[in-house]
Amino acid sequence: MFTSRFTFVIASFIVGLSFIVGCFVLRTGESPLVQTSGGEKAVMTLGEAAAALNMTEAQVKQIISEEEQDLASDRMKLPYFNLNNDLFFSRAGLRAWIEAAAGERRHYTVKAID
Repeated sequence: MFTSRFTFVIASFIVGLSFIVGCFVLRTGESPLVQTSGGEKAVMTLGEAAAALNMTEAQVKQIISEEEQDLASDRMKLPYFNLNNDLFFSRAGLRAWIEAAAGERRHYTVKAID
């Protein structure tokens, strides 16, 4: 009987400690693995990427759509990934894409949205 109570107390303590440590880790913010050496985040949201490109979110989505329709092209495409229907962009990849798109003088037919 004593062993069972002792085991229950130890297990409860471990679960409680894990919960507290997990909350502390979440509260402290981003993992150092997702930050660049300059302190910038390596991954940007759609809004952050659109702001970096001086475009609207809708314009960025239109570029993605246009590039996805061009399957035969070997051109570098806008570097993004989709997580739970949210778009995220590689900061380093976005810089490389800007250089490639400007160097090739690409033309996109994106509607301006006020």
